[in-house]
Amino acid sequence: MDFKDLCQFFEQIKETKTANDKKKLIRERFKQIRNENGSNSSFDFFQILRLFLPSFDRERTSFNMKEAKMSRILTKLLDLSPGHDRNVLSKSHLMAGQASDFGDVVYSVIRKYLRSYNEKVTIDDVNKFLDDITKRKTEHEAEQAMMQMFQKIPAENIRWVIRIILKDLRLGISPNSILNCYHTDGAAYYATNNSLKKVCDILADENVKLHELEIEIFEPFRPMLSKRIDGSNFKKEFVENKLFFVEEKFDGERFQLHLKDGNFMYFSRNGFNYTDNLGKNYNTGTFTPKLRGLLEPTVNKLILDGELMLWDSEYKNFGCKGMALDVKKLNVTGRYQPCFCVFDIIMLNDRILTNQPLKERKQILKTVFQGM
Repeated sequence: MDFKDLCQFFEQIKETKTANDKKKLIRERFKQIRNENGSNSSFDFFQILRLFLPSFDRERTSFNMKEAKMSRILTKLLDLSPGHDRNVLSKSHLMAGQASDFGDVVYSVIRKYLRSYNEKVTIDDVNKFLDDITKRKTEHEAEQAMMQMFQKIPAENIRWVIRIILKDLRLGISPNSILNCYHTDGAAYYATNNSLKKVCDILADENVKLHELEIEIFEPFRPMLSKRIDGSNFKKEFVENKLFFVEEKFDGERFQLHLKDGNFMYFSRNGFNYTDNLGKNYNTGTFTPKLRGLLEPTVNKLILDGELMLWDSEYKNFGCKGMALDVKKLNVTGRYQPCFCVFDIIMLNDRILTNQPLKERKQILKTVFQGM
């Protein structure tokens, strides 16, 4: 992709008025780029996104360059004698953070001194230039690197290079919003690893959801938690004719049950493994033997989400967490036994179900157990 085309796109975004229109514009362009590059677009997209989001790019080391230093370099680079243009550059850094855009101020000066270039410069070329700047240790070396760049890039596009180096493109849209234009889970995934490269690689397919990538058999995942609703918003959430489910709140411990080919694993809400206690197969543990004969023979792979409860085998009712018993460490022959209250199904055989409506998941859950 030509850097000239990217700069024109930056201008288009900047001139677009509302945040929603900016998002729509970016999403459509990103979709177009994906279609043009096919299934191998992730690396190309990283080269694009790191120019879109320089403050999020951890692969490139710091430029170690702010407005004041850049003003000095540009003054030397252009060999400006004392006068108006030199004064503009020397004082422009004092306006940093104000309404004035340093990139525009620089452009107003350098366009008088740099001729127009017709040489094709790609985004890969610009990224190599920027990498080169980060490797220069002295101001003189940085000046040489910038001179090489400015000899190839038109003045109107240099202002975008300046903004990238300063890590503020001033597009009027937040970095997280741009990430979510790349992929609906982009910002959420970046928050877990701070790697723009990983976001591009892992979420290269816009149709694959993060929850599908996170869920693997025998690997604990982050469970979905209930959202507390303020009383004043209750009617807004539960409007007339809207389907909703009412479920009993169990006073136990949130657990995941994983099954594959007769082997079981159990994980707590925080991802701790309690398989040794509850049983890795039908012949071991305090709980798994109780599942023998309950699952349909067609179930080979399964992840269930639920609450591990105390069951009083004498009075036939549930215990609670307030009792001086640990449901994870019960005696096989004791009065209290572990009981798993299932309220959701996450995976059945090779199908991840988290993108299905709860109503459908409830119906699928009924097909897992015999006699349901």
